[in-house]
Parts: sequence; C-alpha cells; structure tokens
Amino acid sequence: MKRGKAPTAEQKRFHNWLAMQGCMECGKPPELHHAVGSTGSHNKVKIGQWWVIPLCAEHHRGITGIHSSKNRKSKEKQFFRELSDRYDREIPENVILSIESYHR
Repeated sequence: MKRGKAPTAEQKRFHNWLAMQGCMECGKPPELHHAVGSTGSHNKVKIGQWWVIPLCAEHHRGITGIHSSKNRKSKEKQFFRELSDRYDREIPENVILSIESYHR
C-alpha cells in the first residue's frame, strides 16, 4: 500500500480543527477528504495536506459524494475558501495561491 507524506505539526492542527467543523454539506461527523491526495502539489508547492475538506461518509464516498460530483474541483475550492477564512491560524499564502490556481 502506498503511503503519503505525514502532515507537519501545523497541518495536524489544521486537520484536528477540520474534524471539529463537521461535514461541509450537512454538519455530521466528518472524514477528511484530500482533494489532490496527501502528496499533491501544484506549481512546486505542496498542497496535499492543506487542501483537505471535512465531509461525512455519504458526502465523501457515497452516491451523492464528492467523488461522484461533476463539478468536484470547483466545490473543493469553494469549501477550502470557506474553511481557510474561518481558520484561526495562518495557512501559507503560497498554498492558498496554488490551490486557487489549480486547474485540473
């Protein structure tokens, strides 16, 4: 099994905070969805452990889940914007810019 890069202490704080936010769609207890995988990068910036969205099991991998969504990346970007605005610590600016410019 392939393993991703472990999150830094700051990324772990972010993940713990995300887990307390509840599902972005319904508020139920979430799983953490990595939008580009834990090792993902864009423009040579590692974004995989930052571009993480809290979604319940149904909204993550269910029939109505993000993995089945036709507008998946736009939803992931929208959710990330909402979360990063509410996060009480600083997400690196280069990470935010790389996620915003992600085009796949």
